[in-house]
Amino acid sequence: MLCFFPASAQQLTGSIKGRITDIENNAIGSATVSLLKLADSTLVKISLTDDQGLFIFDKIRPGNYLLDVSHVGYKERTLQTVSITNEVNTDAGTIQLKKGNELGPVNITENPVFVDVLPGKVVVNVDKSILSAGGTALDVLSTAPGVQVDGSGNITLNGKDVQVMIDNKQVYLSPADLTELLRNTSANNISQLELISHPGAGQSAEGSGGIINIIQHRSKTAGFSATVTGTYGIADINQQYGTKEKWNTGFNFDYNTKSMSWYGGFTHANNIFDRFSSMDRTVFDPGEQQVHTDYLDDLHDSANILRLGMDYTISPKQLIGFLVNGTYSNYEYHKSTISNISNNGVPDSSINTQSAVFRRLINYTVDIDYKNDLGKLGALSADADYTVFDRKPTENIVSNYYNSTNALFKTLLLQDIFPTLYHIYTFTLADDIKTGKNSSLQAQAKFSYVTTDNSATFGNLVNNQLIPDPVFTNGFNFHEQINALGLTYNTVLSKATALEVGLRAEQTINTGTATPLSGAQQVYKNNYTDFFPSLLLTTNVNVDDQLSFSYGRRIKRPAYVDLNPFISYQDQFNYYEGNPALRPQYTNTIELTNIYRQKFSITLQASIIGDFVFSTYLPGNIVKMNYNFGNNYNYNAIFNAPFDLTKWWNANVNLDVGYVQYNNTFTGNTLNLDGQDITLRLRQQFTFFKQFKAELYGEYETPHYFGYYHSDANYRMDAAISKSISTNGSLQFQVVDIFNSYYTNYTSNYQNLNLNGRLQILFRTYQLNFTYTLGKKSKAQRQHKMGAADEQSRSGG
Repeated sequence: MLCFFPASAQQLTGSIKGRITDIENNAIGSATVSLLKLADSTLVKISLTDDQGLFIFDKIRPGNYLLDVSHVGYKERTLQTVSITNEVNTDAGTIQLKKGNELGPVNITENPVFVDVLPGKVVVNVDKSILSAGGTALDVLSTAPGVQVDGSGNITLNGKDVQVMIDNKQVYLSPADLTELLRNTSANNISQLELISHPGAGQSAEGSGGIINIIQHRSKTAGFSATVTGTYGIADINQQYGTKEKWNTGFNFDYNTKSMSWYGGFTHANNIFDRFSSMDRTVFDPGEQQVHTDYLDDLHDSANILRLGMDYTISPKQLIGFLVNGTYSNYEYHKSTISNISNNGVPDSSINTQSAVFRRLINYTVDIDYKNDLGKLGALSADADYTVFDRKPTENIVSNYYNSTNALFKTLLLQDIFPTLYHIYTFTLADDIKTGKNSSLQAQAKFSYVTTDNSATFGNLVNNQLIPDPVFTNGFNFHEQINALGLTYNTVLSKATALEVGLRAEQTINTGTATPLSGAQQVYKNNYTDFFPSLLLTTNVNVDDQLSFSYGRRIKRPAYVDLNPFISYQDQFNYYEGNPALRPQYTNTIELTNIYRQKFSITLQASIIGDFVFSTYLPGNIVKMNYNFGNNYNYNAIFNAPFDLTKWWNANVNLDVGYVQYNNTFTGNTLNLDGQDITLRLRQQFTFFKQFKAELYGEYETPHYFGYYHSDANYRMDAAISKSISTNGSLQFQVVDIFNSYYTNYTSNYQNLNLNGRLQILFRTYQLNFTYTLGKKSKAQRQHKMGAADEQSRSGG
């Protein structure tokens, strides 16, 4: 359910009052009354009744709310819906509680739609989908409106890279390592996704497409509650590689008292990830040759993920909290690369490369935050955190070379040792000051400092001894400091219109030092300051239509791993090299959204990305490197419509009609490519025989361009069924990608790069999940924010 104005804007306010009694109309004093947002059940305010049973909430922004009432010895009660309009005092009347030895279960009516569209963001109610049960956070993202996950783990929103956060904090990982974390994060723990296209000046400017915020379950219910889950799945890869098994188990808990809230959880996951690709291309080494490559990644990951946090209410106006997140994992990563080489169509030779990567990862973050309501001086918040990312991988490689008659003529035994260590420090200070009856000023200052220590020792194994190769052996140290200040002014222009304007300044200072095994040390330095304006204007045109307009400028800094001038080896015809000269890309986006009857929406979006970063082959078509490709233009019309077709059947339709254009001048030759990109997503949910639920999800994407690659159409279909097996338990069975059809065929005919290929990262999977809830059913609690929200996605490799 949508509020009258966007939540981020200062507005005219009203109040809610009422009286709490027993069934005989006797006043109940000291009862706890919680005011919750109807849209997501997040806590707004808490009040205690007086001796007459009376309560009041002042200065409440327009919108729809829940009132949750509890008192020792009475059954808890939730009253819905209480509505507030501008400068109106709402009387909730008398709310009666029934006697009871225990607090009864909370009975909150679920949000009636799977997708909520609000000004500047889209909210996906993940816990309404039985297809999500037993899956992973990556599975949830891959079916969210406008979100795509490519074969390298890059996550985009409406075609643009994003900043990924979990509970308002961004994880400090490279795309590949972020993918691993999300693959080991159970979807059973996720309540919502926030797809934020307009974060405003109060958030970091990192991420061209905005922010994806993954919100995990938390409870405000007094006492103890927990959820235990277990999942087992089988993925059907293909006839050659057979099937792979995966499983995970874990629990989450909450324990709340009047002044203290403990929460956390633990997950042990044994996951798999397979990626199969096949590619034909022409290379020049130095003469022209044709190379056909079949490549398979087969990853087995054993991970332990721990989360533990606490909030303590020092006084009614002060709160302090801490949160510890940690991951310890070991994986085996087997790679198979088979390259067949031809000269003018005549077979010449082949290379069979098999490698095994053994890696240990320790990643943890410690966070402390503090909030204080200073009255006229504003609402002050401070946040400090420290993150360590320590990865130690070793890769053993065997490359066998065969001639045209398939006779072995050479074998290389290689080893690659490439540890990575990151230390990340951030501190954030913010204040929200009321500047007038209908206006406020929010200020945020943020400091972050990152140090990295990377090394790669690559070479031949001779008599089981590693002989480093000076071309591939190197050390790379990187230090980066970002100083940021953001100001946001909110005001109400009229009873129907609210305005938010912001400006954020970010200074980036970094130094990279590359130390080769032989040769001179190379030092790369940058020091630049950027300004990021933002605007959000929202108005109620009439009783049915809410219109919003937004503008924002954002940045995508290069990932640390992409600045590292190492050359990584796959085989003789496949390498990747970092680019220390890579520049940030900048995005300007405007968006116009109309929401009809708080349910149906259409969004028109246009964005221009300058210095668009794209991975391309160097001359010779053997070594890949990220370059600033040129300009990228994106235009989208996005329709979202939920339908209640019958009492037992509802559906959500999401249609994204896009047009993309690329202008490339980085090679000195102008390239103009453009084309449409249309994606249709349909999710249907069914309820029957009271204890059964079913769900169908279908997705289709038309042929489209990304950079100079042209991809064919692709589609997928998923299905799930769920049955309640007790008051607190449920069993779900899912089949993901029923037709094993979700793969990409692509081609390129750009200058001398002539290639075609196929890539598949999703395979038909059968999955069984069990969920059991202990204690009281939960309602949403405050989300613990971390200030280190931008550096995580740029680390690792």
